[in-house]
Amino acid sequence: MLCTVRHGISLLFALLLGFIVHASFQSALWDEGGVLMDYAWFRTTLVDLYAGLILAGVWVFHRESNRVVAGLWTLSFFLLGNLSVLAYVWIHLMRVRRREDLAQFFQGHRAPALDSKG
Repeated sequence: MLCTVRHGISLLFALLLGFIVHASFQSALWDEGGVLMDYAWFRTTLVDLYAGLILAGVWVFHRESNRVVAGLWTLSFFLLGNLSVLAYVWIHLMRVRRREDLAQFFQGHRAPALDSKG
């Protein structure tokens, strides 16, 4: 299961990166942003995006013991969007060795310590 999830995250990262690169060659976000803000659904999509990024940032602050690291990751979420969230999730999923260790993934330093028997 962990392998499938890791591959899925990798695929989503590659797909999103591909769309970002393609869109960057097609047009400049800064040029189109003003026009797009006139559309209610675009504004709604931005609110939806940032609500999710705030939630991801709250999770990072919960699981990271170092507030500077948590702050830098959260800042990257707001600058790079879900590409950065996917990178964070992938990095930390790669540290999970067994399914039983998923508490460590979700809770970080707050996870209960596992005994040597696992």
